[in-house]
Amino acid sequence: MRPPSTASRRHGEKEISAAVVDDNVLHALQKSAALDGSDLVCLSADTRVGPLGPGACHVVELQFLALRPGVAGIEAIRVIDLGSQEHVDIRDLPTTIIEPLGA
Repeated sequence: MRPPSTASRRHGEKEISAAVVDDNVLHALQKSAALDGSDLVCLSADTRVGPLGPGACHVVELQFLALRPGVAGIEAIRVIDLGSQEHVDIRDLPTTIIEPLGA
């Protein structure tokens, strides 16, 4: 987890978003973590979509970073309605085979 920004802005200045972390930096941080983490890290964990009408569909691309080769599975993806806080867990997800580069 990245600590919150401690930068202060002057009155009237626009708020600046958090820095984007390069995939290589994120990979190094995960590899050096004290706890043994997962095989995959979601790079787009908080993806938001505008209001959808009843029966509407929307496609979202989620990006993952593989940390080590092998067979990896994702337990679930949670979709939350921010208006009502209702959620659904999508559990029928494919298994992923991660191969090292150059294999």
